[in-house]
Parts: sequence; structure tokens; C-alpha cells
Amino acid sequence: YCGALGKISNCQVVVTWHYAGKNGHWPITGELYIPKAWTDDIERMRKAGVPKRRLRHEKKWEIAIESLKKIKDKVPHECTVFDAGYGELRPFLKELDGMKEKFIGRIPNSHTFWPVDVKLNKKRKPGGRPRIYPEVYKKSMRPLKAKDWAKKLEKTPKKWRVIELPLQKRKSVRATCIRVLEANNKAYWRPGIERWLIIENDGTEQKYHVSSFPK
Repeated sequence: YCGALGKISNCQVVVTWHYAGKNGHWPITGELYIPKAWTDDIERMRKAGVPKRRLRHEKKWEIAIESLKKIKDKVPHECTVFDAGYGELRPFLKELDGMKEKFIGRIPNSHTFWPVDVKLNKKRKPGGRPRIYPEVYKKSMRPLKAKDWAKKLEKTPKKWRVIELPLQKRKSVRATCIRVLEANNKAYWRPGIERWLIIENDGTEQKYHVSSFPK
């Protein structure tokens, strides 16, 4: 899959980290992504001269984390930003949390979140062990999709701000944010880590982001 083309094609894909600042942006590091069809064929890899350290298949987000670890302490930065191709991957976000890396990442509008003040049941089960993870008290509740959070926040116009942008095409966006808890797909009733859910609308498209910045 080629992000620049928006489809699967005959091409090369490189996972890169770029530095963006007041004076522009430039690439810091990059690593070639090798498809699983290649890594499953050791003879093909040897003929192509692929180094031994790359003989094992690595997902794009795994390459991104490895690269970030090499440059993280060498390049002073405020946070990392990335598109929905990475933002939708919870293992990737978990690795960034473990590195104490502040981030803002785009996500699909279908990602779900619990209210930050959702009532939790922390009591131990009758005759059982203490709960390790608190669960949502009312099992009739459901986490909201990002797009549904947007609809909910539209009912409170005061929560939205107009942000001016130094761009030629997009002069400004309407934006809002709210503290939420990630919904855990593998443990539905156990809310996950607290995040910022950021929503922006430029009049033609609505975008959604999550951030690990503190409250």
C-alpha cells in the first residue's frame, strides 16, 4: 500500500521520521519496509542482498518505534504527530506511552471512547478475588464513536473555537477537544487510558485525533 497513491501499487515504501519546526521540515531517518511476501522467502532476500538484521518481518509501526528509539534523545522535540495509518494502531500508541512520548495522532471516526467520568465498579466479586481492573458500572452503557462525540459537542457551541492557520488553502478550522477514556476492544467493559479527543472541521472535512498530552 502506497500512502502517496492511496492504493496498492508496485513501489517502495519507506517508514520515516521528519522534524518539523519554525524553519521548515526535513527527514531525520528512514527504513525500508519489506513486505511479508519477501521475508517469507529467505532465498529471495539473500539474492536481493537484504541485511541479516532485516530478515525477520516487521510491521510498519514496529519499524517506526525502533527508529524513534534511536533518535528520540538526540533530537529535542515537543511531541510526535502521525496520520491515521498509525493513529488507529493501539499497540503503536501503547509503545509511545511506554516511552513517555507526547503525541497527537489522527484516528478513524469509528474509534470509540468512554466519558472520562463514567461510573466504574471497583468492588470485589462475591467470594472472589479483588478486581484488578475496574469495569463500567452500567453494562447497558456503550462507548461513543469519535463522530458521535462530535455530534454531542455540537450541541454546546461554546466548546468550539476558531483556530487561524498560516496556510493558503485552509485559512482556519473550528476545533474542540474533550478528555475521554479509550475503549478496549479486548476487554470491552474496562475503560483504557485517558486521552484528549481532538476534533477539527474546516468546512469540508471533519478530522479526529487523539493525544497523550496531560490534562
